[in-house]
Amino acid sequence: MITINSWIINSIILAGLIIASITDIKKREVPDFLNFFLITIGIIIGSITSIINHSIWPIIASISGLVTGYIIAALMYYSGQWGGGDAKMLMGVGSLIGINYFGPNSFIINNQIPALASITLIIFFAGAIYGLIYFLILILINIKQVFRESKKVLKQKPLVIIQIITILLSTSLIITGFFMKHNQNILLITGTFILVGVYTSIIFKIAEPIIMNKKISVKKLVEGDWITKTIKKNNKIIYKFKPTGVEEEDIKNILKEGIKTVQVKEGIPFIPGFLIGFLIFLILNNWIINFLKQLI
Repeated sequence: MITINSWIINSIILAGLIIASITDIKKREVPDFLNFFLITIGIIIGSITSIINHSIWPIIASISGLVTGYIIAALMYYSGQWGGGDAKMLMGVGSLIGINYFGPNSFIINNQIPALASITLIIFFAGAIYGLIYFLILILINIKQVFRESKKVLKQKPLVIIQIITILLSTSLIITGFFMKHNQNILLITGTFILVGVYTSIIFKIAEPIIMNKKISVKKLVEGDWITKTIKKNNKIIYKFKPTGVEEEDIKNILKEGIKTVQVKEGIPFIPGFLIGFLIFLILNNWIINFLKQLI
């Protein structure tokens, strides 16, 4: 079968991700035209490949990649993990990479790991690491405010109880680990992990509103922005928080009611995580596929 060289498709995806990363960092949004361009190019390439080879399977693979990307993206979007731009970008990548569920080149028949599956897994992993590092940097930039707020919050009774339980449990595991002949490392690691994990989650929870929430003019609101508080006027609810963010109609209603400013949660620009994940895939492609095969 005649196919479009993979480097052409990879170059298109890479160029799209670089442009999207720049706009995401600068404006916290990914242009719709860019995402729809990638989706359209993917379908066009699939159609051309089908015509050249007199086969329906390439275009079906492209559509299957688009649908698979949509399903994964929808789960992330409606659970409030991603913005609309992030979700559409995965659909664009899915359309270009494609996935063969059916036909003679089906990954099921040929016992292969689909490239789209590898890319998606790496994007999730790279995105999680990137997001953690990004958040830690923001904490360090705002360390004085976070430290000041932490001193107050950590003295609250529920958190004091959690801290006491955590310290007792962690200390017990670590001390026991020193006297055990077997499973010593497991106990030491578990005890340390519990202590660090609990305090990290508490600090992150304290830091989030400090470094992520900000007041902006309603005129600067865009579709998908996360308004953190219920907006009321004269005991009438104008807007309630939605995990998918504000819609165009919501913005019109808020403006109509004369609300000047709102508090929004500024999300971490996640598209650079896509870019990092895709670069890792390009560099370590063969190693990753072999590793996944061993797991399966």
